[in-house]
Amino acid sequence: MARPKARPKRPARTARPKRPAPAPAPAPTAADRGAFVALSSALTGFTPIELEGTGNIDTHLTQLWTIIGPEICRELFASARLALAQDDAADREAAIKATIWASPKLGPVVQSLVRLWYYGKWNPLSAQWQETYRWDRPDPNASPVTVTPQAYVEGLVWTAIGAHPPGAKPPGHGSWAYPPALAPTVVPIKVTS
Repeated sequence: MARPKARPKRPARTARPKRPAPAPAPAPTAADRGAFVALSSALTGFTPIELEGTGNIDTHLTQLWTIIGPEICRELFASARLALAQDDAADREAAIKATIWASPKLGPVVQSLVRLWYYGKWNPLSAQWQETYRWDRPDPNASPVTVTPQAYVEGLVWTAIGAHPPGAKPPGHGSWAYPPALAPTVVPIKVTS
């Protein structure tokens, strides 16, 4: 029986130089968290205590911090502090609209933030926004993504409409027979001839 020919040895691979890992972004400070809560309260209409009760503040802040980066977050929080420092509620609302909602840089961010609070989903920012403001680290999500199961269950939409999230927090057997607690009252219209 003939022996098979030995295969020629492969040349040793040279190690590729590793790219240095990007420096980790600084974590949000207590002041950043406070500004985030105040801004979120102003945007959603829920009090800071109600937002704390969802258990989602740190999750949502981390999501925002990761996607848009610390520089833009801190710019957003600085704008929020200035707007919320107004004495009159109407002035605060006008300042938020003028400096945040109307901003091509910050407006899309707060729109996604409000959706995150209400639905528990992060809606990715447009490709144009990412190319303009976050080209170095674009949003990895191509479509809306539920941040955590708790973000969905504790979404503000359920409280706002007086309902429970489907598949979670069931109200109990037979509860379907009763109108929601926050159902609008219908007043019949009297027709006169």
